[in-house]
Amino acid sequence: MIDDITYRDCQLHGTREAFEFNMEWRMVNVQPPAKVPTEVRNVKLINITGTANSVGMFHGTATIPSPA
Repeated sequence: MIDDITYRDCQLHGTREAFEFNMEWRMVNVQPPAKVPTEVRNVKLINITGTANSVGMFHGTATIPSPA
């Protein structure tokens, strides 16, 4: 469970992608997916200013796709 994440008072200056949530990342020790998928909830973006090429991306898993 990933819960209660707050980004507050961030200033972006020519950022490529402001926020990314990728549920399929694997950096080392590749392992099979967990039997219970990770749930992300209560993410807050408060007072974010500046410039970015993209607001961000939410990338789900094959069994739990990203929200539409």
